[in-house]
Amino acid sequence: MIKSLPKILKNLFSESLAGRKLIFELFPLTFKEFLTFKNIKKKFPKKFSQKVKDKNKIRHSRFIKYYQEFIEFGGFPKVVLEKDQKRKKKLLEEIFKSYFEKDVKTLADFKQISKLRDLILLLVPRVGSKVEIAKLASELSLTRETIYSYLSFLEQTYFISLLPRFSKNIDRQAAGRKKFFFCDSGLANFLGKISLGQLFEQSVFQTLRPNFKLCFYSKKGKEIDFIVDKKIALEAKLSFSKKDLSDLLKRSEKLKVKEKYLAVLNYNASPQTILAIDL
Repeated sequence: MIKSLPKILKNLFSESLAGRKLIFELFPLTFKEFLTFKNIKKKFPKKFSQKVKDKNKIRHSRFIKYYQEFIEFGGFPKVVLEKDQKRKKKLLEEIFKSYFEKDVKTLADFKQISKLRDLILLLVPRVGSKVEIAKLASELSLTRETIYSYLSFLEQTYFISLLPRFSKNIDRQAAGRKKFFFCDSGLANFLGKISLGQLFEQSVFQTLRPNFKLCFYSKKGKEIDFIVDKKIALEAKLSFSKKDLSDLLKRSEKLKVKEKYLAVLNYNASPQTILAIDL
C-alpha cells in the first residue's frame, strides 16, 4: 500500500519530497503472515464465502494454538520469532518504551508527556469501544482539544487506529464517534488488563486492516463490529450463538450488505460462521 506521509511526519522535512518518495505502510503481522514467519504452511481462501465452505475441525485443532499465541503476543516480527514467553513480554515492553521514549519525544512537542502515557493506559480497557472524548478529558483533567491532539498523534504514528462509523454520507461518517484499536494485540495485552473477547476482536481487526477498508455499524446502541469494504458485515465472537447470529442478521438488514458472518475463535460448523484461523 502506498500512501502520503502523515501530517505529523511531514514536519520532519524542510522541503517537499514530491516525486521523490514511495511510502509503504508496514503493520504488525496478520495471522497469515504470523504463520509464514514461523515457517508453517496454511492455505487461506480469498473470498469470505469460500472461507465458510472450507471449515475443517481437524485443521482448526491444529492451528488454534497458533491463533491463541497470535492473540496473546501479537504480530511484531521479533516477538513472533522469539520462543520464550518471558522474553516475548520483555520485547513488548521494549517496543513500548522505544515508541514512548524515542518516537514521542522526537516527533511531538507535548508539554505534558506523562498525560499522553496516562491516556494510552486509559485506552487499554476501551479496545473495540467508541472513544468518548469528553470522558477522557474529564478523567485526565485536560481539554477536549488536547485529547483530540493526543489521539491524532497516536493515530498518525500508527500506535492506534480509530475506526469510522459506517454511513453512506461521507460527512456523517467522518464526524461520528470512532471505535478504538491498538496497532497490535500483544501490545494491548502487555499494557493492561483486557478481556479475551476484546483481544480477539483486536486480532480480527489486525488481520483485516491491511487488506480491507473497515468501519463499524452503530445505531441506537446496536452495533456490528466490522463492515468490510462496505459489503460484508462481520461480528467477532469467541463462540457461536444463535442469538448473536440473529442479532447480526437483523442489524444488517437495512445496510444492503451482500454477506453476513460471525467470525469465531472456537470451532463451529454453522454456514454463517468463519473461523478466525481462516481470516
